[in-house]
Amino acid sequence: MDNFPTISDDASVQALYVECREQGTSHNLAEIFALKRAPNLDTDTTFLRGIKPLGDQFTNSNERDRVIKEAKKQGYTPRTSDYYCPGIAKSCGDPAAFVPSANPKAHVRKVCETRDTSCHGAVEVKRKAR
Repeated sequence: MDNFPTISDDASVQALYVECREQGTSHNLAEIFALKRAPNLDTDTTFLRGIKPLGDQFTNSNERDRVIKEAKKQGYTPRTSDYYCPGIAKSCGDPAAFVPSANPKAHVRKVCETRDTSCHGAVEVKRKAR
């Protein structure tokens, strides 16, 4: 049996990858089948698709202004192109919750890693074992 690269820490995903490879499937196709997604589809552009920037994100301008005011109190002035992600905010206006339009996935990954928080979806981060 050949030694195949590890493409996932998930045993069932890795097992499917190895099974495909043992049946003669190429690395790229086996990875697509095992991970159930085509490569390079999780780009920053697709990550932000359908997400409105801060200036258009809130239907209530008072709520938007409150979030911006809280961010400024914490030393961050949000850009109109930022996206406010309350799911990663420690509190209202948390500066780290303002996701920039440039490299948004990297920003979310860094916040989750810094806070040792799991994240699943377009950005995958596992908590460190405790």
